[in-house]
Amino acid sequence: MQHHKSTSALLLTVALTASAGTPVPFGVATFTPLPGPSATSADTPYTMSDDSSIIVGFSTSANLTVPVKWVNDNFALLPLPPGNTQGIARSITADGSIIVGNAGSSFNPRAVKWIDNVPVLIPGPSTNVRSMAAGISADGTFIAGTAEPTNSSRPAWFSLTASGYLPSLQYPLNSFGTGEAISPDGRFIVGTSVRASGAQSACLWTDLGVPIQLPDVPGIPAGSGAYDINREATIVVGTAGIYAVRWVNGGVPELLGSYSNDSFFDNLAGDLTDNGRAIVGIGARSSAIPVAFLWREGRGIAPLKEVLESEFHLDLTGWTLTAASAITPSGSAICGRGTNPQGKVQAWVVRFAPPCLGDLNNTGTIDTADLVYLLGRFGQIPSADEPADLNSDGSVNTADLVRFLGRFGTAC
Repeated sequence: MQHHKSTSALLLTVALTASAGTPVPFGVATFTPLPGPSATSADTPYTMSDDSSIIVGFSTSANLTVPVKWVNDNFALLPLPPGNTQGIARSITADGSIIVGNAGSSFNPRAVKWIDNVPVLIPGPSTNVRSMAAGISADGTFIAGTAEPTNSSRPAWFSLTASGYLPSLQYPLNSFGTGEAISPDGRFIVGTSVRASGAQSACLWTDLGVPIQLPDVPGIPAGSGAYDINREATIVVGTAGIYAVRWVNGGVPELLGSYSNDSFFDNLAGDLTDNGRAIVGIGARSSAIPVAFLWREGRGIAPLKEVLESEFHLDLTGWTLTAASAITPSGSAICGRGTNPQGKVQAWVVRFAPPCLGDLNNTGTIDTADLVYLLGRFGQIPSADEPADLNSDGSVNTADLVRFLGRFGTAC
């Protein structure tokens, strides 16, 4: 009937129903370089547990790439299944108890999971099938990735049994392409699919295996990819053309920004907070040096290093932050990769303490500078994460001033 939605449109409406959420609680920041296995290794974190106590990724040295983790910022190698010398750790459960990724070379990867530091290959639809585990649900029940049961890669859904072991691949999803991430509840996978024309397109799959192509950006040449999805499955982030983008409620993607106008996939939004109001990723400027970026609703996109130095007063002299890989669901931490003052590619994590009410410039004290800041915004309707709106009522007014004066002269 003409008044009924198509099946895919109906599923999309169910999958992407937005909620406003709350502001991301950025507060005082602490930047921590993460150690690697050697002075010459290049170390890259992929993601982290919800409390940022466990970070996983890979380290490259002497033409070998091995899976690694940092536990309370201490480095450790992840063991590989017998017969494998290389691998990458790509995702982790909310509590850090299960890690997934792949073992083997880039030419012949096999999906693998680690439980209690023990690696187990994830069975595929047949033996010797190239596969990769890219994302895992918050509780570890479902895993998303890619398998090649034929000559073309397909997004894949894996499922844990009650015993904690993985059976063979349940089914390939109905599209060529790759599965990049899974929603925390395991119901939705995002990634890329390939159209009949050969163009790559951002895609969302439901737990019924139904693929839903996410809209293109009007006026932007076709070519997009989806790389993560928030807890409520309301916001997907990724890339379209040269732009980092987010899809809200399945609508036309919003451009988050671009540092370049001459390259394809220059800017990639890779992770987001639960409420979708803070997004991290990788961009590029005319110098072609990658840039770790932070996008905040109401403030837009900016190089993460500039934000940390100007707003959080961190001294990052000599550092180049080249990638922001992940942000925790609450926004309490961001991890990524950069080049340190000695020229080594090194992993790092920046953690944000809960905001100190009234410390509007993040100096650790509530003083005259904070008062000047508040008065400069008095009477305004600020952006969602404006620190001068102390009571979060949507305006900077007398109530905020009274609350501020009650804390004036104190330290955090």
